[in-house]
Amino acid sequence: MGILTSLNTVLLFSVIIMVHTRGKVVASGGSSIYSASQRGDLAEVTKLANGTCKDVNWKNGDGKYTPLQTAAEYNRKEVVKFLLDCKANQDMKSTAGTTALMFASKAGHFDVAKILLDNGADPLITRNEGQTALSWAQENGFPDIVKLINLSNVYLAKQADGIVEQVKDIHQQVNDIAEQVNDSSKKPCLLKPTLYSS
Repeated sequence: MGILTSLNTVLLFSVIIMVHTRGKVVASGGSSIYSASQRGDLAEVTKLANGTCKDVNWKNGDGKYTPLQTAAEYNRKEVVKFLLDCKANQDMKSTAGTTALMFASKAGHFDVAKILLDNGADPLITRNEGQTALSWAQENGFPDIVKLINLSNVYLAKQADGIVEQVKDIHQQVNDIAEQVNDSSKKPCLLKPTLYSS
């Protein structure tokens, strides 16, 4: 009876793990792609992705973080590169609205932040409480990351888009004024010139 009880316990435990991980890839010992990313175990992450880059955007058991966010937070450069090669969503937010770039910027992980920015991570995404990767790098005293973000293509492109929109607005205002001047020059002048004597 003891062996049967043990087998039932193992079976029940396996079912619980499958329900808890929502059927996602779990290696022996309960290791998920998430925990392998946290440890920086590239071989395990690769194995769990089965060469098909499966589950790279899966959030951990409590639904808070993706493997990429975790690898960025723990400065796991090689895992970050692999997950990005697997088309992990670099701008996916945690439940608090934190992206992988925010995790790297807050912790001062320059190389990881550079990898993410080079792959198009958006440094201007705002967290639920209002922070950005840039603001966290500034607040936590990481001037190299601040400079990196300020010089990133995505940041510069968004700044340029803002300037283009401002120029478009100014252009429209100038056109509106020109139209008003043209309209007023076609109407007869109702004011009579007044001569002033000194």
